[in-house]
Amino acid sequence: ALTAIRKTTTLPVCVGFGIKTAEDVKNMTATGADGVVVGSSIVTKIDESKGDASCIASYVAALSAATRQ
Repeated sequence: ALTAIRKTTTLPVCVGFGIKTAEDVKNMTATGADGVVVGSSIVTKIDESKGDASCIASYVAALSAATRQ
């Protein structure tokens, strides 16, 4: 699908929905995505950690690091 989208635009292509782990992020960037949108899993992490900022920051840092692997 990304190949087909790239044929129609020069804009960055981002993917989302169901992205929960650093491995998910790594897989999406490996397929050629310019960016990955993560939403619900961060909200879930906030709930599970009772708003623990360091826990949430670690989770987001791991997702972000996966974009550079």
